[in-house]
Amino acid sequence: MSQPTARELQVFAICLRRSSAKEAARELGISHQTARNHLRHLYWRLGVECDTQAAVALGWLVLPLEDVTTVT
Repeated sequence: MSQPTARELQVFAICLRRSSAKEAARELGISHQTARNHLRHLYWRLGVECDTQAAVALGWLVLPLEDVTTVT
């Protein structure tokens, strides 16, 4: 898979901060659909399905081990 583009990362970062593609689109002066396309492409490049998985894949979110429960 190829690396995420700078624009995909920019849209994603704004979405994480603002909580929506619509807000990212407004801030960047692009259409809501274009922002969604950037996110869709980013998720595809990373092989993930949601923003939490993308944040983990990018190393932007680290889940602490003590939150993981083991099944015995």
